[in-house]
Amino acid sequence: MWYHPNLNGEGERKGRFDEYVNLGPNAVWNEAASSASHQLNRHDLKIVNAKRFHEVWERFSTFINSNVNLHQKGITIVRNGEP
Repeated sequence: MWYHPNLNGEGERKGRFDEYVNLGPNAVWNEAASSASHQLNRHDLKIVNAKRFHEVWERFSTFINSNVNLHQKGITIVRNGEP
């Protein structure tokens, strides 16, 4: 999610970027930690069907640049689940 802070210090929700990254077959997974934190593993279809990092990063950068002007500040929130 991306929030744009207003003059009162409150945030206005501007959008949501929700994509997963497939780090490839040689990625090292800590199955216990990933299952405990986000319940994903290397065989989850969200990971298997995800794009590679450089493709997701390009789309993420486009998303941020389309929501934040050059002299603005934004807040990026990363979390597991809906707000």
